[in-house]
Amino acid sequence: MILAFHQRSQIGSIENLNPLLLEKLKSLSQRHGRSLNQELIAILEQAVNTEAVERAVAMTEATEKLEQARARYAGRAFSDSTELVREERQR
Repeated sequence: MILAFHQRSQIGSIENLNPLLLEKLKSLSQRHGRSLNQELIAILEQAVNTEAVERAVAMTEATEKLEQARARYAGRAFSDSTELVREERQR
């Protein structure tokens, strides 16, 4: 089954859509008082926004861990490991 949709002069289609899924989408759109096209757009926007939020949270957590590591090692001097690596390679 192919589901075609239209939004702002752009046309797209979803091929091989399971008929049960289409019925569920129609039911959702009726329950929410939206057209099928509007329901699909709402679902897609929610999915994209959720992914963006998750990515932002992950980035914030990574930044916090980086700052913790910087604070933990602040003021410490570390030797250049180049010579150690060269020695190890020669073994």
